[in-house]
Amino acid sequence: PEQLRPKLFRGRFRAINYDWWKDINIEDFGAYWGGEVAAAFLTKYLRPEIVTIYTKQPIGKLVFKNKLKKDPDGNVEILNLFWDFKLNTFNNDLVHPILVYADLMATGDNRNIETAGMIYDTEIARFIRED
Repeated sequence: PEQLRPKLFRGRFRAINYDWWKDINIEDFGAYWGGEVAAAFLTKYLRPEIVTIYTKQPIGKLVFKNKLKKDPDGNVEILNLFWDFKLNTFNNDLVHPILVYADLMATGDNRNIETAGMIYDTEIARFIRED
């Protein structure tokens, strides 16, 4: 994640309303929730501090409609979507659980690492088999 993530970075912003992300349909912007927001949806456990969005679309509409302000210390990060295939997940507005796991682990934050473990156990482990 340390090598790929900087190449994906499109901007950091701050929202006026802390829970703004709960009130929008991210699919309307051609985007997906990643990181802590996706983990919150998957586990119903984590309260997001950082909002991570992945998109290939221009971000102007997303930024304007949600009143996001450019802020290098903001709690909203927008990253380039780096895959070119339809996600096969039960929730069309979240990135794949493996990416959610990677996003959380990359933070080094204990609460995120704990949540990543929960996601591994419930969403990822079943796809990994021992030979």
